[in-house]
Amino acid sequence: MRLFLALVAAATLCPNLVRSQVDQNLFRKWDQTTEYTDRGRNGGSAGYISQAFPFGILAGQTTLTRVEYSAQDFNVGTAEPFNLQIVTLNSSGVPDYAKAQTIVANLVLPQSPGGNQAYRVTHNFTGVNPNPNPVPITVPQDQIHIAWQFTTSTNWGPTDGLGIHTSWAGSLGSGFSGTPLMCQTNTFNNALAHQEIPRRENSVLVDPELSWSTANNSTQTVPTDQSWRLDLGFAGPVLNGGSNNTTYNGTSTAGACPNPNMGYASLDPDFRDIGGHTPGRFDDPTWFVEGGSTFASGFAVMLMSTSVLPTPIPTPFGNLYINLADPLAAVGPVPIGVLDGSGAGKLTFNMGPPNSSIRQVAILLPMWSTQALLIKGSTAKLTNLYTMRPNLKPANFTSAQATATAPIQMSRQPTNTTIYVRNDGRGVLSVVQKVGQNPFGPTIKVPEFTGVNIAIAPPVTSIEISTNSATTKVLYRYGFF
Repeated sequence: MRLFLALVAAATLCPNLVRSQVDQNLFRKWDQTTEYTDRGRNGGSAGYISQAFPFGILAGQTTLTRVEYSAQDFNVGTAEPFNLQIVTLNSSGVPDYAKAQTIVANLVLPQSPGGNQAYRVTHNFTGVNPNPNPVPITVPQDQIHIAWQFTTSTNWGPTDGLGIHTSWAGSLGSGFSGTPLMCQTNTFNNALAHQEIPRRENSVLVDPELSWSTANNSTQTVPTDQSWRLDLGFAGPVLNGGSNNTTYNGTSTAGACPNPNMGYASLDPDFRDIGGHTPGRFDDPTWFVEGGSTFASGFAVMLMSTSVLPTPIPTPFGNLYINLADPLAAVGPVPIGVLDGSGAGKLTFNMGPPNSSIRQVAILLPMWSTQALLIKGSTAKLTNLYTMRPNLKPANFTSAQATATAPIQMSRQPTNTTIYVRNDGRGVLSVVQKVGQNPFGPTIKVPEFTGVNIAIAPPVTSIEISTNSATTKVLYRYGFF
């Protein structure tokens, strides 16, 4: 059951009130509107929900300094304990809740003044008393999740139960009326219900499957079509993506979604109306950088490529994931410009009219990966990697699936000098070049939500692709060139 947000004023609950000079640079993947408070597929049972962040949009971040979300209990007088956790995937390619790392335990919303209450909950990990220390994280080559564990069952319904505020993603379009993919005009049960607006392609909405939940008393783990209202803060500078489109995101009109859209539309933007929407959808990519006090009034440039480095290059400024030998890298470094007093900056590519040449080129890109470099005086630092997917199936690419036990082997033609492999998830791809049945050269890893361009050695006769997932098939696209 999903419950609409009750019309109550959301209070702010900050378990750690003291702020410090440790940077808390913002990263989010929801569109800044919420429609429901929800428990995923748990109903009234104890269980887990989580928000996933694939490698392609968060690689490079190592220190978590803030977690912020909205929680609502329809009767705070009955305590509903929960834990905040970090989760990775198991060998089956689903969140491994059984091995979760708890970072805040035994949370309970205030039981006074009673009744239906919503709170904006903030956890500061700054290391300044009384705040706990920053949380070290490692972004794996598939996904990292922030999870909420509901530790007890509840009488979930309009009179009781704890849930987390969520933005509905809209792939279940049959229940909606109005313009199906316009964030600000969707309605549900005659109430305004903004939707995340991933691109439609081949008459189907792209579902990134980044929201997860246990179900049936935790005997199953399933994706849910939503994004949780979750903001993360990091000590290092952050690069966020956005999809700029005043038609589909709305403007300042009451009920409109903020523009640019920083939710799922920023993962799968539609640069040239691939989905055949009405009206036509022509997104412009936008990037946001946050450097905090370290880079206040500094400067930033952006690097870009279609292919990332299988193994990042360590630099004095952090790990470099952008492949500087990629043709798209020749476009940069692109100036983001002077950062404001909080260390923030923004860059939007205006791609021009619907049939502009830049839009025609953009939809041919198999991936669009970016990384920013922030500079202030003698201090410089790279952000996380951030990737957009302009087209589900680019021209001259083939779709395939593989598991660890069922690798796919493809013959190499004499004229093929490279193979581009894009990992659409969930899992990590391994690419092995072979001469006959014998491996030739190192195994190349392709992390989730990235693409890697691999040079083929002259004697190689075939390419084998497998994954770390034993049972879940990992979807990928490849092209020989």
